[in-house]
Amino acid sequence: MMAREGETYINKMKLISWCFKDYNERVELSKDLFFYVSKITIRNAVYG
Repeated sequence: MMAREGETYINKMKLISWCFKDYNERVELSKDLFFYVSKITIRNAVYG
């Protein structure tokens, strides 16, 4: 019984860490996108 509970806990932790990994990648992507868009906006404002 205890072994099974431990297994479930480990699987939950794996799932949580996987979700966070995915979330971190999305945050990095949106940061890159934000910088890219603001660079274009600034360029348009300065040279537009």
